[in-house]
Amino acid sequence: MLRVSELKISVASRTGQRHVLVNDVSFEVATGEVLAIIGPNGAGKSSVLRAIDGELEYSGTIHSLAFSGDNRQRSKQVAVLPQQSSLNFPFNVSEVVELGRMPHKTGKKRDTEIVDAALHLMDIAYLKNRDYMLLSGGEKQRVQLARVFCQIWDDDNNSPRLLLLDEPSSSLDLGHQHHLMKAIKKFAEQGVTIVVVMHDINLAARYADKMLALLCSEQVAYGEPKQVVTEKIMQRLYGLNVEVLFSSKQGHPVLIGA
Repeated sequence: MLRVSELKISVASRTGQRHVLVNDVSFEVATGEVLAIIGPNGAGKSSVLRAIDGELEYSGTIHSLAFSGDNRQRSKQVAVLPQQSSLNFPFNVSEVVELGRMPHKTGKKRDTEIVDAALHLMDIAYLKNRDYMLLSGGEKQRVQLARVFCQIWDDDNNSPRLLLLDEPSSSLDLGHQHHLMKAIKKFAEQGVTIVVVMHDINLAARYADKMLALLCSEQVAYGEPKQVVTEKIMQRLYGLNVEVLFSSKQGHPVLIGA
């Protein structure tokens, strides 16, 4: 559903010198799959997301069926959650989540049903009438996730949809991190292709179908979690001597020690 080939991104400094952000990155994500992009700070993870969303100029190929149609149609099929989501209006939580329904014309009744479903999916229905500005950072993050879910919610599950998430679990406690990833997996099962930037390797390895590892703008590894989360690759990415075990229940790799 999403195919990226030989992606290269560079930007010019004030002196006119070009700086490479991403160099020769290629991967595919099928409909219903979750791809986690990992790597140290400055590796190019967020730049890949921004290129997919059309924010950054690039060379190479990015192809997705969700990009077809005009801007309004695309906004119903592609949703993005950046690292920082600023909102300075005194909306309540339901009103913030309902912003995701703006590209649609499904009517107030159906929009309200979808908003309520998204609130329950993120376990924040109890916040429905709370002032968004008074929430904690983690609560705001879960509200913003419900908003992007609403944006590409599809009753028929027929249209191709793409969800891009940049470090969505960064403000969440351990329990809500897992709740979030379970919600993402559930959303993927509805026919959504999901690309998510993550720093928690164990969380990514447990819930992602595929992983892409970047280091200094270069692609280091791509494949299933067991192919990417190895002691050799983790040492190369983070410069740490670690041990990789495998979960006895789920069978995914688990990073131990640092």
